[in-house]
Amino acid sequence: MPCHNFRRSYAALCDFYDQPFRDEVVWDIEKIYATHGLHILRLDDFTHLLPRDLLPIVAVCQYSCYFTGLLIDDYKLSVDLVDVILSVIRYSHSFTVLILRNCSLPKDFVASFANAVQTNISLRLSEIDFSRNVLDDKKSFVALSSVFPKLTSLQSLTLAECALSEKIINQVCCGILQGIRANATPDCKHFVSLDFSGNTLKDDVSDLLQLLSLCTSLRSLNLSDTGFNIDKLWASLIYGGLQLEIIKSSVAVLETCLRGVDACSLSLRDNSLDHELLPVVLAISQMQHLTKLDLSGPNFLNVKRGTKNVTVVSNILLEIVKLVGEEESRLNELSLADCRLGSHLSILLNTLGVASSLQYLDISGNEMGNFGARLLAKALQINTSLKTVLVDRNQITGDGYADIAHSLKLLV
Repeated sequence: MPCHNFRRSYAALCDFYDQPFRDEVVWDIEKIYATHGLHILRLDDFTHLLPRDLLPIVAVCQYSCYFTGLLIDDYKLSVDLVDVILSVIRYSHSFTVLILRNCSLPKDFVASFANAVQTNISLRLSEIDFSRNVLDDKKSFVALSSVFPKLTSLQSLTLAECALSEKIINQVCCGILQGIRANATPDCKHFVSLDFSGNTLKDDVSDLLQLLSLCTSLRSLNLSDTGFNIDKLWASLIYGGLQLEIIKSSVAVLETCLRGVDACSLSLRDNSLDHELLPVVLAISQMQHLTKLDLSGPNFLNVKRGTKNVTVVSNILLEIVKLVGEEESRLNELSLADCRLGSHLSILLNTLGVASSLQYLDISGNEMGNFGARLLAKALQINTSLKTVLVDRNQITGDGYADIAHSLKLLV
């Protein structure tokens, strides 16, 4: 039978929990999960059912080796369902992934989870994600740290936005380090990803720094929105962290660093900077030798939503206007491609005529329409420096292109 006899296990557990057998559940598992080889159970697929209907579905993971993980995102777990999940951790021989994001986990969940891990000698968890749950309980994390040596297959740990204190984060890092030391054979050095973003990290992070200096397998570290001073990292990275491929830190760090960088080219493409873009642009304005700037992609995506953000978008674009419009400006290439600025782009287009140093402008994918094309046409009539302007994917009709063509004829 498909999915290691899911139908039979599910039927038995429905009887155990005194819940009705749902044919749609079996159909989803046998037709969708089996067909596509999906081994991680996504509770989102079944949250339209009654809360108690979920108990036998999740409980199947305890007995079936078909399912290797559980993913629950943005769903408040009942006490009964939390107990079932802990039972799965306690007895499953096949579980490798546990993702419980924004599930309103109880404060003592981490302690209960650690106890479940302690009793399962066959557990092979490789990924743990408890992000966006308030888990600020030091005693629980002391218990969790003690079981890290048992998690010899752990590769990724995510505790983002969990309201963790620095002491707890140090405790976690200490536990990971103990686990690495206890399993020092080459095949046990799996740990590659660590995410503490959204927690406060400012003063004492000695255990984190020690972990970075000794964990040579770590490839990704996320410390964004922690207030962490990135300067504290370098000494540790010299000893053991030079293999890091991804470091995510606060944009405030970027803002601070840019002020002292004497670069001629800067690309911040596809960084979703949103509200944090304004201080970054202000810092960029102090880079006196900058000639190329790329802010394209979804850097304005969230800041455009809602009338409250209109002023923010305008202020950002006004600062960009200063970058290209000042007499001392050396900026000759600017890309705002795929920012979808719409009517906001008029702030830049209205002042483009006096941008004396700009030679290349990419404003494709901004939904500026014929109105924007008309403003661009007027700017082109008086701008004497532009050599290349890209305007693809802007919902411009023949009339808009006719306006642009007419202005170009006047320049010949």
